[in-house]
Amino acid sequence: MTTELNRPLCDPVLAKAGSRELHKAGIYGRAAIRKPLISKEHKTRTPEHWQNVVWNCVN
Repeated sequence: MTTELNRPLCDPVLAKAGSRELHKAGIYGRAAIRKPLISKEHKTRTPEHWQNVVWNCVN
């Protein structure tokens, strides 16, 4: 990324400076944590239990 930014400029842009500006803008390099769709507790529930659950579809 820094090499692309440095081409049109006379003074080179440091990676730390670019990172600092991104952090000021609220942009951080983080990866999302993968979570299971169904927990262990839900796997042990019976079909009868799920018939008593009130389902709500919010669109």
